[in-house]
Amino acid sequence: MPSPDIEVVNGFSAALDADDFEAASRLMRADCTFVSADKTLEGREAVLAAYDRNSRRARALFSLVRYRSRFDRRLPDGGYRVLMTDELHAGEAVHEYTSLQTLYLSDEGLIYRILWEELPGQREATRSFCTSHGIAL
Repeated sequence: MPSPDIEVVNGFSAALDADDFEAASRLMRADCTFVSADKTLEGREAVLAAYDRNSRRARALFSLVRYRSRFDRRLPDGGYRVLMTDELHAGEAVHEYTSLQTLYLSDEGLIYRILWEELPGQREATRSFCTSHGIAL
């Protein structure tokens, strides 16, 4: 049986995969912080609004979008690494964009920090896919 922390990590990932931001919010502290290379978002509402905005944009651009996330491993610093895959369809053509998200849980078992990492080459590969299928990012 998975530990309670793994259940939170898997539950949060499944909620994001399903665009169920209400369920995701129940697994986050109100003061949760999201950090990427180019931005920091403060507060659960701002973080979830960004996830929602990004998903809506993807669904407007592509004929079909599927999200798949899976727990990868526990890191030495206590974070839980999640491999996130966005399956993007342009008609019959499919492209997968993969990134990493590390979740940090508080003593009460809620996510208080999210570190998002873009993997090398993923942005360029996605741009190339979009250009070759007439999708303007």
